Amino acid sequence: MIYHYIKLAIRNLLKNRIYSFLIIGGFAIGFTACMLVAVVLIIFRQLGYMKHADFGFNRDFLRWVSVAFILATPVAWFSMHKWLENFAYKTDLSWWIFALAGILALGIALLTVSWQSWRAATRNPVDSLRYE
Repeated sequence: MIYHYIKLAIRNLLKNRIYSFLIIGGFAIGFTACMLVAVVLIIFRQLGYMKHADFGFNRDFLRWVSVAFILATPVAWFSMHKWLENFAYKTDLSWWIFALAGILALGIALLTVSWQSWRAATRNPVDSLRYE
């Protein structure tokens, strides 16, 4: 019985590839957002313990964002290239589009981590320990 349901699900995934990609991609983005919120909450609690925020923490976080950008750039270029070649009017992808996206992602990450670090450093440590 379960074999039949799995076989039917795989057949539907292959039949409706675009919708399946959108659903799986939406699930992945939602799951990633939930994990990001969990990580931010853990970091917020740890900063409440330490009661200081140094720029070493920002450097570590920016290093992870940079690695993610370097890994995501070829995948984004390939998928955008494949998507754009289906249109009647062709256009080329410039390198500055990806560079701007990377700088924007680094800037948002730096602002977010700095703001949360400042909030945690100026807050009373008892507030973060109260709910332990």
